[in-house]
Amino acid sequence: MRLIIYIFVNLIFISNFTNSVLSKVTDNYNTDKPTLLSANIIKTNKIKFIFNKKAHSKILKIDDFEILIAFKDITISKKFKIDNIENPFIKKLSLNYLPDNVAGFTVKTKNKISKTGSKWAKDNLSFELKLFYIKKSAKRKIKKQTNKQDKKKILPKKEPELISKKKFMPVKKQTKSIYNGNINDILIEFRKDDCINLFSSSIKKIKQEAWENAFTMLKEYIDKNHDPAAPCLEKAYYLKAYTYYKLTKNSDMDNMKIKAEDMLMEASSYFPESLYYPYALACIGLIKTDLENNDSAMGYFNIILNKYKNYKGTPQILFNQSTLYLKNKKYKKAVNTYNKIIKNYPYSEYITDSKIGIAKVMYHKNKFKNALKLFNEIIKENHRKQFIHADLLEYMGNCYYQLSKFKEARNKLSLAYNLFPKKIKGDIILTRIGDTYRYSRNIEKSKNIYQFVIDNFKGTDGYIVSLMRLADSIKDPVAKNKIYDEIFENYPDHDMVNLASFKKAQLFFNSGEYEKSISLLFDRFSSFSYSLRQDAKYLLEKSFLNMFHEFKKTDAYPKIIIFYKKYSQQLTMINSAEIYHLAGKAYLDGHLYPNAQKLLEKAYYLYKDNEKKPELYLSLGIALYETNETDKAIKMFYKYITTNGKPVHKVYKHLSLAYLKKRKYKKSIQFLNKAEYYANSDKDKVIIMMNQAKALTALKNYKKSIEVYKKLIKIVLAANDNKITEISTIYNMLAENYLTLKKYDEAANALENAISLSKPDANISDLKFKLAMSYYKDGKTDKARTTYKNVAVSEDLFWGRLAKEKLKEMQIRSRIDKLESKV
Repeated sequence: MRLIIYIFVNLIFISNFTNSVLSKVTDNYNTDKPTLLSANIIKTNKIKFIFNKKAHSKILKIDDFEILIAFKDITISKKFKIDNIENPFIKKLSLNYLPDNVAGFTVKTKNKISKTGSKWAKDNLSFELKLFYIKKSAKRKIKKQTNKQDKKKILPKKEPELISKKKFMPVKKQTKSIYNGNINDILIEFRKDDCINLFSSSIKKIKQEAWENAFTMLKEYIDKNHDPAAPCLEKAYYLKAYTYYKLTKNSDMDNMKIKAEDMLMEASSYFPESLYYPYALACIGLIKTDLENNDSAMGYFNIILNKYKNYKGTPQILFNQSTLYLKNKKYKKAVNTYNKIIKNYPYSEYITDSKIGIAKVMYHKNKFKNALKLFNEIIKENHRKQFIHADLLEYMGNCYYQLSKFKEARNKLSLAYNLFPKKIKGDIILTRIGDTYRYSRNIEKSKNIYQFVIDNFKGTDGYIVSLMRLADSIKDPVAKNKIYDEIFENYPDHDMVNLASFKKAQLFFNSGEYEKSISLLFDRFSSFSYSLRQDAKYLLEKSFLNMFHEFKKTDAYPKIIIFYKKYSQQLTMINSAEIYHLAGKAYLDGHLYPNAQKLLEKAYYLYKDNEKKPELYLSLGIALYETNETDKAIKMFYKYITTNGKPVHKVYKHLSLAYLKKRKYKKSIQFLNKAEYYANSDKDKVIIMMNQAKALTALKNYKKSIEVYKKLIKIVLAANDNKITEISTIYNMLAENYLTLKKYDEAANALENAISLSKPDANISDLKFKLAMSYYKDGKTDKARTTYKNVAVSEDLFWGRLAKEKLKEMQIRSRIDKLESKV
């Protein structure tokens, strides 16, 4: 059963772009990238939001049972409330007030959400959210109806388990080992060796972690015993390299780590068959990890895992492998490796750390609730872990933050900052603490935190992010711009420069400097992240549209064309139907019909059906007509008529012209009559009636055509407006009809008027030629001869030659007539 929930919301919309994010943060340490699971859709639920205007929206999936629907650039009325909703699927529906005119509706469900969908209704006022979920009973049906072979084809591919359903209970039982599962087990191996007594002093120092003293003793032993046959020399080499490696763990000097690697390689090359050889390889792999040579480190780890199956330090190798996978965002491999440690080495010291690693993967996959649950289980099992692992508290704080539990987030992050001031990035932690105050609407406290970071952590990531947050908190555009300029000048390579560019472009937009906003956004567009590109596209579109609308107020269509041509290549990135529509209309106004057609067709295909306005159909129809795509033009005109509420003479006029071009004269006259009825001016009526007369002439209805021309002459003469049309043209067309009917006297009168009303500089040789012909046909030979002579001596070579020929004909005809009369 589908249940529709109507939520009526009173909204006050404002055109404010100063803060663009729908997610809670946009910085280099944010991981808010929601993912949707795919599943077989069995049941659907809907939630319907009804607004008074369309808003920019985004859906974020928090976990399998919770989603956030964010609406941008809106302010919720204080009168808003959510009534109790009796729906077995919806567990809770609440409103979250976010900064910068973003309203977030959180939906918690009882069933696991497999997929979401949304759309705006045709009226652009209703936003419909669809939630899909699978019922358990449906899953059981699939099992009954499929055999084992079919299961592989039908069932969706499972992701690796992030967490054991039995709370990490080991699959195979093992007794607790004397080994720790790391490189320190070399000392346990050494206890079994006969050489233990020889190096008892060194071992004692190693137990005291006096690594330098132990190293010195072992080095002295090797220096005194050069003979390869010397007793325990093999153990001395490996133990010396091990102690120096341990010495480097407290040092940040890379040259010491490289020296330790050389010693380990030296021992390995001298004694490659030694029991301690894999320990040396493991140490080298760990050194490579410290030096961030991860590929090489992974190579050493793989050698150990593939070749030395009984190596006692395998848990440490697996743990470091999975940590590298996590670092490189290979989450599936990381989880598989962590689970391998939990399953196969239940008494290893890396069990809890592996669980922490799995929880981190959950966080990075946006499963914040699951991650938090696992972190809390880890602390419950081993309370001291939170005081050992700095990043555990940091991750927990970030989980709470992503779940909008800002107080809990602040507590964990503050604890991390106070307990581990040297191990964590204090600037990042403090900035996020400032964010918790910011999203709790405690702006003053957030500003104090940001200012503290700015004063004490200059040049760090947190410093730059805090600058950006502080800029968001102040209203003065000059002060905002000063902060953005500081980031541009002093930190041009920082990721936050892109956001600063966007914010600066917003300032230009808000002050009406649209071209500056456009130029800045296009300069930085290629370096923007995906989400920032979407916001930039939105701002670019608004900037172009505002500019075009300003140009339209002054009928400055050439400016629209010039501006469009300047950015035509970049505009393909925005692909805005409305921009193409306005630019196409400008080309149409400029009678540049091929360009107009191209742009208007782009707009036509980009607009959704419910977004297409009647004006688009009319403009595109005219452009198609002018480029001789008459059939397509007619379709557009009909679409205009069916979608537009008011009849407009313009569309009827163009429909009639299209049918006239197709020689469907009766259809043309039908629409010309309608066009004449709705015409608003004498100029429009004249053009329409001229086409009526042409169509009537084509239908050989000359008498009706003559009537129309006579009406036209009266309208033009009464209007006394030379701009309406050339009245001489009307007299000329009238004369053509009289000539066809062989009414030469009326034709001559019409042509005389056409000639007398022509412009002084007009070439009227053709009119005079037809006038002479009319005189001649009407028997007025003298007038015909005089008029032909006038044309013959004119500068018009074509009509002059024809006039001379006619004069010769008249002369010959005259002689013949004289001879015939004598006879």
